[in-house]
Amino acid sequence: YLSENFSTVLPVKNGDYAMKLRIRPLSPQLGEPNKADITADVRKVLKSTPAEYAVELQFYTDADLTPIENASIEWPESESPWVRVGTLTLPVQDLEGAEYEKFAATVEKMKFDPWNAIEEHQPLGNIMRARKHAYYVSQKERGAA
Repeated sequence: YLSENFSTVLPVKNGDYAMKLRIRPLSPQLGEPNKADITADVRKVLKSTPAEYAVELQFYTDADLTPIENASIEWPESESPWVRVGTLTLPVQDLEGAEYEKFAATVEKMKFDPWNAIEEHQPLGNIMRARKHAYYVSQKERGAA
């Protein structure tokens, strides 16, 4: 899935602001993803090609156009355009072998969710508050630290 956008979909804090985050691929050579085996797809691509992404923010403007509590309303780019704030590069790397397997096992034990953030970057809205419990249960089931 290296060739697809990643986003928060729902708003989060950015200091005193509310915004959505999007990481958009810039590398045209990433091609169509192998949805049958995501891990194999990532291994294959990163073995020979770096993956570069634009890091973009879309800011809250008002309760009608960019609501926090109504997740069914898509924020219009015409009213709140995406602003590029940086670039993320995944370098060429070998994602196989004992060293990688050890690293992957460590990552699997980590807690990764939007609530594992400083207060200035915490999720916003009722849907995100509801998801907090699901993240906790998932982490507990995986034995995450």
